[in-house]
Amino acid sequence: MLEFRVKKIANFLDVLFPKLSLEKLKVKASETRYLTDLNDGGRHRSARDNDILAVQALEAEKIMREDSGLLRELARR
Repeated sequence: MLEFRVKKIANFLDVLFPKLSLEKLKVKASETRYLTDLNDGGRHRSARDNDILAVQALEAEKIMREDSGLLRELARR
């Protein structure tokens, strides 16, 4: 379990992590991270991971468009 603190600064909420939590997450200063809400807890990923995920999603959409007939047939079985 990771510990963090939420602090209000002007019109923003800031999340403060202790040094040990940051070391576990392998997070560096000014790095963008994304937190995904999951039923079994949260998962974080880097901005670079998000770029890779976006490329993979575009490829998946392309395949689904090109093979829509085949995918429909498989869904019927």
